[in-house]
Amino acid sequence: MPRAYHSIACLSLLAFSLFNPSLTGANGQQYQGPCDQTPEKFNEWYSEYRAWIEEASATIDLSNYDIPYTIPFRTSFIQPQVMMHDKFLYNRETDSFTIDRFLEDLDSRYGGVDSVLLWPTYPNIGVDDRNQYEMHESLPGGLEGLKELVDQFHESNVKVLLPLNPWDHGTNDSGKSDYEALISLIQSVGADGFNGDTMNGVNSSYWDEALKSYPIIIEPETMYSASAIGPDDTDLETNLWSWGYWEYSPVPSVASYKALTGGKHLTHICERWATDHTDGIQHAFFNGAGFESWENVWGIWNGITPRNSALLQRASRILRSLGDLIQGGDGDFVPHIPVTPVNSMVYATKFENDTHKVFLLTNRNAYDADPLKLKLPCRWEGDAAAGGSEGGSEEEGREGESIGNYTVIEHVNCYESHGASSLETPVGSAAATGLTLSECSSMCSSTRGCEAFVFGKVEGSCYRRSQVFSLLCEPSAEYDLYTREVKVGDLKTVDLYGGRMLENAECDTKTGTMEVEVEIEAGGVGAVMITREEVDDFTKGFMEVMRGLTAQPLAGMSNEFVPLQQTMVPSKVSMGPIVRALRGETVKVPAAESFKFKVSGNAIEGDNLPDSVDVQYPWEIHPQRNHEHTLEIKALEVDRYPVTNGDYMKFLEETGWEPSDGSNWLLDWGGEGTYPKGWGNKPVTWVSHSDAAAYCGLAGGRLPTSFEWQYFAQCLDGRAYPWGDREPGSAETPSFSKARNMPPLDDVDAHGAGKSCFGVEDLVGNAYQWTDVFSDAHTDRAVLRGGSRWRADGSDWYFPEPRDLGEHDTFLMMSEGMDRSKGIGFRCVSEI
Repeated sequence: MPRAYHSIACLSLLAFSLFNPSLTGANGQQYQGPCDQTPEKFNEWYSEYRAWIEEASATIDLSNYDIPYTIPFRTSFIQPQVMMHDKFLYNRETDSFTIDRFLEDLDSRYGGVDSVLLWPTYPNIGVDDRNQYEMHESLPGGLEGLKELVDQFHESNVKVLLPLNPWDHGTNDSGKSDYEALISLIQSVGADGFNGDTMNGVNSSYWDEALKSYPIIIEPETMYSASAIGPDDTDLETNLWSWGYWEYSPVPSVASYKALTGGKHLTHICERWATDHTDGIQHAFFNGAGFESWENVWGIWNGITPRNSALLQRASRILRSLGDLIQGGDGDFVPHIPVTPVNSMVYATKFENDTHKVFLLTNRNAYDADPLKLKLPCRWEGDAAAGGSEGGSEEEGREGESIGNYTVIEHVNCYESHGASSLETPVGSAAATGLTLSECSSMCSSTRGCEAFVFGKVEGSCYRRSQVFSLLCEPSAEYDLYTREVKVGDLKTVDLYGGRMLENAECDTKTGTMEVEVEIEAGGVGAVMITREEVDDFTKGFMEVMRGLTAQPLAGMSNEFVPLQQTMVPSKVSMGPIVRALRGETVKVPAAESFKFKVSGNAIEGDNLPDSVDVQYPWEIHPQRNHEHTLEIKALEVDRYPVTNGDYMKFLEETGWEPSDGSNWLLDWGGEGTYPKGWGNKPVTWVSHSDAAAYCGLAGGRLPTSFEWQYFAQCLDGRAYPWGDREPGSAETPSFSKARNMPPLDDVDAHGAGKSCFGVEDLVGNAYQWTDVFSDAHTDRAVLRGGSRWRADGSDWYFPEPRDLGEHDTFLMMSEGMDRSKGIGFRCVSEI
């Protein structure tokens, strides 16, 4: 690669460091790597990196990482956040979880997952006063159903986390502290831990509470150095996982918390809104870390592209195959080891134990590295075992010559962090000076683990060394390096990515290096393994799988993000005899030849994917937040008021109708078969969209579309509210509340001044009202209109209240019981 291109990358890294000071050096989740790929700059960088680790980790107690229960969690590399509303996980028609379909889809596209974060709360939480724990209880089958789901994931070797929403203190009071309520929930359903939403580190009270029964995995959404490694903080000791929101430069950065914990802390790099995940996958792979394969983001589909799915599948299978070697403290972890050509922009991390050396490679260049020549260290500590005078000589060799079983590399000084590990205690002790070359040679031969020594030709100083990588040694006129010509045995070298043996790779016992050639695609990854053992059946099978996976080049796959298409679902019509007497008082709304429909989605997030957020009306080419269209509205007969408890009671008496799933149905009726005293004229709630559609259909109508609703609420003049543009008061709407418990709704005719120009009443500020349903392959969502008299206090993350008729809300749909809400009612319309 041209040096000029590499210089641009270095300038980019400098800009990254200047404008992201919290993400450089020892701060934040990332420790920035060296821009210069030369051995000299690596030595300088690595010395500073190791010094930082020793200082920052001096007071960290890592014992929790070694609890037998927690050890398997170190290698949970791929984790999606999973919306419980996802139709691949739950089939509304059969009222059952479909975990096989869900996992098979992920396995076929990107190689499967190791853990999941199940998410039933935000963005729906706050549409009524159910707290986060009650929303779990509302899932199909309740907590027992959730436990069965967790058990099914465990049977598939997938670990399960639940969410903690620490900001949820504006809904019903659970009567317990969060750590008591959450740990009780986790243990009751057999989950493995939790993710602390919005939390910058989770305090140890949750860990301590869990230890009373069994330990759990705690994963804060974010964790920065101020909370993780401060002198009085212990977050890193109990937060064994974390999410990583990373910034990217051309040079991969190092996972700080993995470095500080000897490779035991697991970071899942999260890129929820990115449409190209090349950076995140490469950085996760380079570090032997995790990746958050989050695609259903609050019901907004951000699917991983075919190209990145293939990259993730290849990377994740390599990571899983290596397991504890790369993530778990089992081996030596050396990021940015300079084994690739200088200026190649292919970066390497070495992982090593007593039998294997693995080099994980990432090509950050826009061009294929084809072929890439690597020079890899291929000797192990202990190859030169203690052996008396075996390696020495009774005759003193001449300076600058080989002696005994040692071969000289002249004019080289190799010391700690510069290509060798030191054996002196203390390093460079005075006792190791004034020696002859022969005496120094004998000293190394009689020291277990000594594979080389550095001899000072002037003062006769002798420095014993192990794990020598001669390419990192520094040139020196005063010193020579003598390396043991050990028998390294029959080493096997494997291109793990390509699934092939590198047959001609041989270890040079003088330099301790091996030269191999591999191909690494642009924006891709690679992996080479050197082993002293025979290639076992597992590795042979793995190589066969990788040959198949890598047969098609990444460049031949699409990396284009395509928004998922939605369909507006027609309102259901009656399948039984119509009882028109069920319709209450109605008003006739005239047709409009050209109604200007203009509304914006009120979702809190989603602007990062403007072509995927909110809904897609029939005239639109993709989902989008802002909608504007002129259309014809047919003449309608509209319920003057929302359907009341009294109306619904009459409906049940006349038809005998019952839902197939009665979970939470008419919950505030208390199971008494009728509504509470005095509630006959209040809007009926705790009815699902299907319940409402069934009522309207049997009454000779249907639910209104969102644009029909807006027309009979707004008229033709674009007013802000049904009554005009003045702000709402007590004459127009119920009094607004932020109490923890949602107050009872007002009677539907209590605020006549709030009616629209057509005489339709109780449109806003009492209860939300069901309108359209929009469906895509993964999510069904309903548009809610009208707003509520209540919103939970204390957080901006609760279900948002529309400010006026120019905004609507969307509600993610799942099961009948989950969809029914204290805050949602309905009214019917029919065409004239």
